[in-house]
Amino acid sequence: MAHLSEDEGLIEAFKLGEDLHRFVGSRIFGVEPADVTPAMRSKVKAMSYGLVYGLSEYGLAKQLKISNAEAKQLMADYSTDLVAYVAISQVLSMEQNSMDTQSPPSDDVDRSMI
Repeated sequence: MAHLSEDEGLIEAFKLGEDLHRFVGSRIFGVEPADVTPAMRSKVKAMSYGLVYGLSEYGLAKQLKISNAEAKQLMADYSTDLVAYVAISQVLSMEQNSMDTQSPPSDDVDRSMI
């Protein structure tokens, strides 16, 4: 994801092995990565994965047990960091597409032996 975004901050975070959700959370909430709380990280993680599945403001509010207004603001704050937004959505979308196109495991069991 970091290389897709060409975002120097994300690339550096990746190289240092930093937690992606904590790193993006620091950008969204305007704090240092070490100051991102578990609650902040959960919100960012929900937003990141919600991008792929088209999570709505209402769905995010329900999932995080926050008001619709807070969910709307979180979505707005998240999308203003467009580099991270684009990178995360591209990678997660590619992962989802990969999973969607994989064939289910075959059932090559010889039923006559059962």
